[in-house]
Amino acid sequence: MKSLRRQLRALLPDPLRQLALRLRLRLSGVRVAFGPRARIDTFTTFEDNAAIGCEAAVFGCRVGRCTYLGDRVFAVYSDIGAFCSVAPNVVIGGGQHPTTFVSTSPRFYSTIHNPWGPFAGAISRDDELPKTVVGNDVWIGYGAILLPGITVGTGSVIAAGSVVTRDVEPYSIVMGVPARTVRMRFKPEDAAWLLALAWWQWPEERLKALRPQFRSVASLRAALGTPSSTEMSAAQR
Repeated sequence: MKSLRRQLRALLPDPLRQLALRLRLRLSGVRVAFGPRARIDTFTTFEDNAAIGCEAAVFGCRVGRCTYLGDRVFAVYSDIGAFCSVAPNVVIGGGQHPTTFVSTSPRFYSTIHNPWGPFAGAISRDDELPKTVVGNDVWIGYGAILLPGITVGTGSVIAAGSVVTRDVEPYSIVMGVPARTVRMRFKPEDAAWLLALAWWQWPEERLKALRPQFRSVASLRAALGTPSSTEMSAAQR
């Protein structure tokens, strides 16, 4: 039945198909803001209060709560966490072309929509389209490119124009082509505390109430009654 519904949707003109996919989200109770000419596919799922900008295209992805994807973002087969901020013209994930084959044309290796049909010796879907993972509370600057199959850690920052070719540590700031770590956002003990805290999973009302304390890790620690890293260091001396 699901396969039949997908086939019927595929026969619809794209504007009607996009309308049907948005209606399905609304009927499921998930609030997503769409910019003009934004496109998704039937395999993309959203958590509440996500947003995608004008002419963004999101295919085969999971988009977490309160995450926004800016204008003309292109994301493919990616798992994008909650509270992420993605600037315009960012590319996340995509396919890979094997370089050891005689040809790099997908007709000689792909099983995905290959007009020549399936054949023995094709590479697996996971090898051709490895999943890209973006953690929670990640900020990705204008025009950055995240290559397929990498993992970007929670709380990290990707500078504008960077090309990320390998995994990024949580709470690090990376920039360049290829991107390199320039510094960490917080002390290691504070970053570990934030990862364990997992505030991005908290209910909305709690987050709203604590917004003034999000100005610094020390402020949030104090509000939650947790000693700061400085206080813990002093106590250990």
